[in-house]
Amino acid sequence: MMRVLVPASIVTSLWLMSAPVPAQQVVDTTYRPLANTKHAPITGPRSVVVIDQAHHNFHTAGGRYLPFARLLEDAGYVVHPGATRYDSTRLASVGVLVISNALNAANENNWQLPVLPAFESLPPSE
Repeated sequence: MMRVLVPASIVTSLWLMSAPVPAQQVVDTTYRPLANTKHAPITGPRSVVVIDQAHHNFHTAGGRYLPFARLLEDAGYVVHPGATRYDSTRLASVGVLVISNALNAANENNWQLPVLPAFESLPPSE
């Protein structure tokens, strides 16, 4: 019976290729979804899109959601980062509020349980 020997370098290479590699999300700030295509500005209260940044968000208008913000601007919307607490007065002038991956400050860099609420609970209305 013939024995086939596999060189150690091949075994090591296969083992290294199968090992999980930690990856980090990186935004492509040069990406333009609708290159050289701009639409007429949208008017009225529904023209404003606010991207939440007030809750330790992973995605922000100037960060990982920059291509999304540019897409909205190219489509004629006005995009603002939302950095303050929202109430009915502030939201009256907003057409769309985008909230993505909101976190409690305690969980921003700590992914251990418990996961705390990202939003304050309001007292019951009378």
